[in-house]
Amino acid sequence: MRTNLLVGTVVLGVAAAVATPVLGAASGGVSTGSAQHAGGGVRLSGAAAAEVVPAPAASVLFNDPTGGLAARDRIADHVLEAIDATPDHGTIRMAAYSFDRPDIADALRRACTRRQVTVQVVLNDNFVSPPVRRLQRLLGTAPDSSLGACDAPGRTGAEPSFVKVCHASCRLGGRGNQHMKVYLFSGAGDGADDASDVVMLGSANLTGYAAGVHWNDLVTFTGSPQLYDDYSGVFAELAADRLVAAPAVDVTHGDVTTSISSGRPADADDDPVAQRLARVDCRALPGSGVAGRTVLRISMYGWRGARGADLARRVAGLRAQGCRVQALVSAAGPDVVEILLAAGVRVRSASLDVDGNVATGFETSGWEHFVHEKWMSVDGTWDGSATRAVWTGSENWSDVSLLNDELVVMIPRAAIHDAYGAHFDSVWADHSRSMEPTAPGM
Repeated sequence: MRTNLLVGTVVLGVAAAVATPVLGAASGGVSTGSAQHAGGGVRLSGAAAAEVVPAPAASVLFNDPTGGLAARDRIADHVLEAIDATPDHGTIRMAAYSFDRPDIADALRRACTRRQVTVQVVLNDNFVSPPVRRLQRLLGTAPDSSLGACDAPGRTGAEPSFVKVCHASCRLGGRGNQHMKVYLFSGAGDGADDASDVVMLGSANLTGYAAGVHWNDLVTFTGSPQLYDDYSGVFAELAADRLVAAPAVDVTHGDVTTSISSGRPADADDDPVAQRLARVDCRALPGSGVAGRTVLRISMYGWRGARGADLARRVAGLRAQGCRVQALVSAAGPDVVEILLAAGVRVRSASLDVDGNVATGFETSGWEHFVHEKWMSVDGTWDGSATRAVWTGSENWSDVSLLNDELVVMIPRAAIHDAYGAHFDSVWADHSRSMEPTAPGM
């Protein structure tokens, strides 16, 4: 399903630029295993909630579309390395909105034909690229029509390989889009205890535009078989391309919480982002915030529509309560920007027409570079505790996102928060423009 760039859903994205070291859990590296909360469709791994397991290690990458090839391609290169590192007879699962990179398609083909790695891909139908069509001819177009290209001779019981294209959202019925960006790589094949399984997620699609036009983020989790298994369960539901009766997911692995909404909420107060904002207290507890005030940073591509305006009013309300708020936007609605500026929120746009020619840029936007990320960070008081956390994933703050397959993860770790903050400050200072109105005659 095609959705216009400026309606609030994302188009394309792949890149990466600043990496933090692999981190342990803020709680000391050990906490409870996967525990699902409010009504989920995901099939969990079965780990008992009281079972003590290591929290996933986490690192984050950001691209720089204004840099050299290595800076532009950091996320793509990270994904390529993970494909090449997947062992013989392993499994690769990739869900994205868009995919057009020949190098990633070729790496998947090699993994399949040379190492008999199971390759499973789920995409939205906004653009089925030539590399995707070539993969479909090799692998098949659905789980029940796999062509067996990755099967080892004499090996039985292997999972099917395929490239499935959903014509709307995969889990929510005939509406919206498949918009998650999730990449899963099995480890050494030792079974459920294999801690080398890898989960990647963020705003990055598998496209050339994402490297050279967008700023994107990609979080990598390792060391949690439960996290890998639970994400694989969500992936299986995407691949089935059927309405999930109870699609909402709220599942915790150590200190990391993954949320998938069930669609349009009953009212604005039930919006998961609104509920997240409602738990912010602008009076920062000791050891958090700046000068006694909670700090919010928001980097948001599609902040638009009635939902976007409602969330902007909630952010404006936090500014009125004394929070320090900064917002980097790209495809933000004029009403959203007006609401934020009127409340004293500091807002800049990372949509840049570098060459001054509106005829050249991304699609019809005229932008050579823009922020494609969808994240919010809090340094201060959240849910009654001193918190430094990031919420990131695939969800824009727009109406159409409530119709999409989307995923958001909360990571309450200081080092991850600080890496996002440093990236934000760099784009804010060096690659954004003021949104403040200019007085007549100035």
